[in-house]
Amino acid sequence: MSLIGPYLRTLTLKRVINSACCCLSFLLSRHGRVRFFRHYPTFVSVEPANYCQLRCPQCVVGIEGRKVEQRRLLQPDAFRQVLDALGDYSHTILFFFQGEPTLNPDLARLIAMAKEQRLYTIVSTNAQLIDRQLASQLVGSGLDRLIVSMDGLSEESYAQYRRGGSVERVREALCWLRQEKRRQHSAIIIELQCLRLKTNEDDWQELSRTYRQLGADKLTLKTMQIEDETSASLFLPTDERHSRYTRTDDGYHRKRRLRQSCRRLWSGCVISAEGYMLPCCYDKHLSFRFNTQPFRTAHEIEEAWFSGKAERFRSKVISRDNPYGICRNCQ
Repeated sequence: MSLIGPYLRTLTLKRVINSACCCLSFLLSRHGRVRFFRHYPTFVSVEPANYCQLRCPQCVVGIEGRKVEQRRLLQPDAFRQVLDALGDYSHTILFFFQGEPTLNPDLARLIAMAKEQRLYTIVSTNAQLIDRQLASQLVGSGLDRLIVSMDGLSEESYAQYRRGGSVERVREALCWLRQEKRRQHSAIIIELQCLRLKTNEDDWQELSRTYRQLGADKLTLKTMQIEDETSASLFLPTDERHSRYTRTDDGYHRKRRLRQSCRRLWSGCVISAEGYMLPCCYDKHLSFRFNTQPFRTAHEIEEAWFSGKAERFRSKVISRDNPYGICRNCQ
């Protein structure tokens, strides 16, 4: 399954020029020539909903939850502002950040809006709410890729991490999605994603053999990110080769050495359901907002991307003394 075809269909002269400027800007910044060229992000991650029905123990939303008054949904009018500001220059929209995207009843409409501008679209979901109707809507929206989280093949292995969820619902969702993909003659890629956890180690091999039978086109086995060290030992794999951390007497440490640059800060951004632009998906607590107030217009989104806050953040990341803790948890 090649991604070349779908991405080629997104290309326009503006997007090609913007991508080239992004690459040049990053390379020059990395070598200390400039700090930032005036280009737009090549991809944008938007958050359809900032809350979730599950309580996964290493997820910020799962750990903290969301009070009803804190819950936000990305509205179509607000998403239109994002498209007006960045849609001509970006080639990809990711419809996920922290909350569960399918909790937004307008999700299929948001995807269709992005497809009207020939953007490549990706959704990541726990699939607990996907029934036949929603499967039909998602496939019919023109969605390019759907990532379905399935952290275990049995209810026992799955529910230890995906607390409040059911693996049978995931299986049913995959079945509906496969049927709708065939019925609508869709080219959507259904990607099954499994976190490598101590609780599902016995399932990895079987999952690798059977993911196509479940209805997926692709399987990704992914390492877990630690948010709460007190329970990390319950979920990190027995074999440390399948973890992004190593454990010492003073806690868990990321194996990969902190790099003095980050392409992601030059090529993309996150827009939360609350209306804030964030540097990347590792800013789980919305600590480094590029705009001080939720955006109301497309112009305010552009201002946030080119703001002094954004420029200072990028400059510090490529400095010799990167002060940001979120970078130390990056994969």
